[in-house]
Amino acid sequence: MRRGLLSWSETEVPPAVLEDRLARLRGHMANEGLDALLVYTNFPRPAAVSYLTHFVPYWSQGMLIVPPDGAPVLAVSLSKRVSNWIRETAHVSEIINTPNLGKELAANLKSGGHIRVGAVELNRLPGAVINGLEAEYPDIELIDSTALYQDFRATADETEIALSRRAAEIARTALALARPGGAPVQADILSAIERSARMAGCEEILIDVAEDLAADGRFRRLDGPTTFRDRYAVRLSVAYKGHWVRLARSFDQRWPEDRAKELEAHIASAAGSADTSGLPGFSTGPIGLEACIGTLPLQSIIKPAAGQVVSVNRTWHDEGGAWLASDPVLAGPDGKNARPL
Repeated sequence: MRRGLLSWSETEVPPAVLEDRLARLRGHMANEGLDALLVYTNFPRPAAVSYLTHFVPYWSQGMLIVPPDGAPVLAVSLSKRVSNWIRETAHVSEIINTPNLGKELAANLKSGGHIRVGAVELNRLPGAVINGLEAEYPDIELIDSTALYQDFRATADETEIALSRRAAEIARTALALARPGGAPVQADILSAIERSARMAGCEEILIDVAEDLAADGRFRRLDGPTTFRDRYAVRLSVAYKGHWVRLARSFDQRWPEDRAKELEAHIASAAGSADTSGLPGFSTGPIGLEACIGTLPLQSIIKPAAGQVVSVNRTWHDEGGAWLASDPVLAGPDGKNARPL
């Protein structure tokens, strides 16, 4: 279950922005001849519904029904006692509380004949929901609309950019607490990092570490106390108002402060470029790109679209082992020449 505060600031996310997103989505739906679009949400897959309505579930599951016009309908497997909270945090016309999502979806979609209904990530929808929907509405034609949604979502609007930038600011402030000091770094710094991020207003933060980059250049979730080795890395995945970014940095406790600052300045300046060949003393490793293109907060992509918010993950190697960094950026007009958020 989520632990962060979930609230709707209409100053940061005006209803008009959500309405504009729905209008743009309906343009894509009309081009595909869809009578409605279904978008699934649950605890690990909140991103698509939150982008359209600002609703982020603490737990359970739900389905957003986007009709050709009017505000969308949200069906949730939650009791009616949470309906008032949902209305306070989401831009929807109706909330349906039900243990049987499929049956309620069919009842809402009934039109007396054959209809074409798109579904984002159709192959990942729970079987019980699909079976219940088709049992109640055998004349429905379900279409995978994942590509439609990805195309619609690719270019960030000004609100997404601003909220992603705020998430990045929260992450940078929190990640600064991972810098080495006079004593060996212990895993208890992670509690200070999480406290910093949550007190700044993020609703979710996931923390991964690579506590010994000389031996293993992979991130993992820590399960207990440990002392970090000379070179280590910390990665933060932070959500603010439903918008996620990923930020990571490596640290070497043997390095003098001036060398660490020089390397950090180089990494920060290269955040928007795929060219890392100028990193002195390091050989380059692979570059990975992640973005929000569906129901998951972040997933791998091959090439960014122009104006897309992307998290860039980089790896370098030198005699001391691996060096890892991640930065959120805004892709340029050509999908390249990004600028840091």
